[in-house]
Amino acid sequence: MCRYAWRMDLSQVALQCQEVAEADRSLTPLLRAKLDTCHALKIIDEVENARAGTRDGDGEGGGGTRGSPKNSKSKVASGGNKSGGPSLQTGDGWPVQKPRLTVRQAKGLATSRRIEALKYLERALGTVGTNRAHESFLEELCVLVWNCAFPLIQTHLRPTIHSAFQLASQALESISSPLLLLRVQFHFELAKCEEAAEYVQKAKR
Repeated sequence: MCRYAWRMDLSQVALQCQEVAEADRSLTPLLRAKLDTCHALKIIDEVENARAGTRDGDGEGGGGTRGSPKNSKSKVASGGNKSGGPSLQTGDGWPVQKPRLTVRQAKGLATSRRIEALKYLERALGTVGTNRAHESFLEELCVLVWNCAFPLIQTHLRPTIHSAFQLASQALESISSPLLLLRVQFHFELAKCEEAAEYVQKAKR
C-alpha cells in the first residue's frame, strides 16, 4: 500500500504506512524489500519536490531572493523560513532565513540523494533475487531503478549505477520479462559502464 500511495502522490498516507511497517520487527524478506522500495520512493519524491521548488523559487515572486523587499520583510517578521523550519537568529534577535543552495549545490545534493535511493533499490533486488513468484514486483523494481538512475547516466557517475543496472538486468533476464526495451537499455548502459572501466584500467597501466 505504501508504494501505491507514493505513486498517487499521497505522501502522508505513504509515510504513515511506512512508519507502521518499520515498527514491525517480524518482517519477512519480501516485506523488507518492499519497505526498502518505499524508502527509495520517499527519497525520489523529496528530490523531485526540491527540484520543483527550485524552479518556482527562480521565478518572479516565487519566494526566493528575487522577491520584493516588502515580501522579504513580511517573511522575517513572521519568524520562520519558507520550509517551516527554525530560523537563524541575528545578533539583535531578529530571525533571518537560511541561505539558499546554489544551483550547483542543489544538483550535487540531488545526485547524492538519488544514489542513496538506488542503494535501497539494489538491496531490494538482492533480497528478492530471481524469484519467479514475484515477477511483477521484480519488474516494478527494475523500472524504478531505471527511472531513479536515469539522471545519473553520465560519464563520471557510471560507477555508481553499474551494480544496480547489473542486478536489474539479471532479474529481468531470469524471469524472461517482456519489457524488452528496458532490458536492451540496461545492456546498452552496462556495456558503456564496462567500456569506461576498461579505459580507466588501461590508463592506470
